[in-house]
Amino acid sequence: MPKIGLITVGQSPRSDITPELLPLLPQNCEILERGALDDLNLRQIQELAPASGQPLLISRLRDGSPITISRELTLNRLQGCADWLLERGADCLVLLCTGDLPKLKANVPFLAAEPLLYRLMQGITAINQLPFGVLVPLESQIAQVRRQWQEIGLTPVFTAANPYDKNSDFAGAAKLLQAAGARLILLDCLGFGLAEKRIVQQATHLPVILPRTVIGRTLAELLEIL
Repeated sequence: MPKIGLITVGQSPRSDITPELLPLLPQNCEILERGALDDLNLRQIQELAPASGQPLLISRLRDGSPITISRELTLNRLQGCADWLLERGADCLVLLCTGDLPKLKANVPFLAAEPLLYRLMQGITAINQLPFGVLVPLESQIAQVRRQWQEIGLTPVFTAANPYDKNSDFAGAAKLLQAAGARLILLDCLGFGLAEKRIVQQATHLPVILPRTVIGRTLAELLEIL
């Protein structure tokens, strides 16, 4: 029975993500989860808040409440998550974040959402330069994320709608991307789920890429060798 180690930059378990991954995976696999904030109390978590203009990550706590944390102050905790999962026999690891994060050390296959999505979008759009849109959670992330996409030679259009705030106007944000010329939309955060994907599809009638299902299908392929 292969063991899959899931790493989140917030707290585990990710009761919003894991149930949407499981139907895509073989029935004989075991899920282990670990979060960068698992062992911290609320005061310690608040100390990781990003300063103005500092690169940030958005995730959620165990109770479902959203949290915005400093990228730099969180990075060193992710390797600890990987080590914890490996000690418990994980056969492969998955980083549940589309943010720009460093390479982590592991002696098993390690699936990182961000480079996977970059290569996927390059593969889909490279030949005909198909214009696409990227939906991120926060307006304050757009400049940071735009630079990352430009570094790999892609220039999508951007807007924001927060998947951790169910009052967000996902349909309106998607229509803005469509009006800006997007022929394809990427929901660029693991916080987006199947419900948000359906809203965006219905609002625009465009193809929508969801990181959760991209990861799930890639994992299913990978697990055939484990």
